[in-house]
Amino acid sequence: MLIDLHMHTNYSDGTLSPEALTEHAAANGLDMIAITDHDVVEAYEVAAAHIAAAALPLTLIPAVEFNTDSPNREVHILGYFIDTKSPAMQQEMEILQQARSERIEKIIFKLQALSYEITLPEVLEQAKYALSLGRPHVARVLVAKGHFTHNKQASDHLLGRGRPGYVPHVKLSIANAVDIIAQAGGISVLAHPGLIKDDDYVERLLTDYPIQGLEVYYPKHSIDQIQQYL
Repeated sequence: MLIDLHMHTNYSDGTLSPEALTEHAAANGLDMIAITDHDVVEAYEVAAAHIAAAALPLTLIPAVEFNTDSPNREVHILGYFIDTKSPAMQQEMEILQQARSERIEKIIFKLQALSYEITLPEVLEQAKYALSLGRPHVARVLVAKGHFTHNKQASDHLLGRGRPGYVPHVKLSIANAVDIIAQAGGISVLAHPGLIKDDDYVERLLTDYPIQGLEVYYPKHSIDQIQQYL
């Protein structure tokens, strides 16, 4: 079987709609996928309905990805086989999505103070399908307006942690993220451990929290990292 358990739609920071993503996955021979949008789960039902209507030979797992509050590190927790209607999860999603919207406004204010020509309506138009706003939406507008050549350049020079346009956002604690996933009947998985850049810390996370899985295969993991995490 061909499986991809870490995919995003334009409901968060991906570029394809849920329908287009499922079509693309099926056309490329995948048998099973999980849509792991950041702090939003609405794409699951849309994708599931399209798979059924189009009779795509594709199994879809309900999932989510939470950014967590971990000093100086990007620690993301994936949740699989979740009940997307879980009250605890829905309540937390509303808080996180509102916080993301407020963060984008603060980022734009900082960029304008740095003389970048960018407005909130421009970002909202670029992210018009997104229920969960993030820095990639701002980066795409900056690239479209010629300030940078690609999103990573915008992040490295302006939007990333410690850069002039960076604004932190409200995040769940690792414990809360794992607990919410458990309350939704799901299993928690530590996302892309290689990006944490501290394998001792990765081992502590797996020891200190009831995390049930580790994402081994990730595009930015080296062959050595893949073997180590296996």
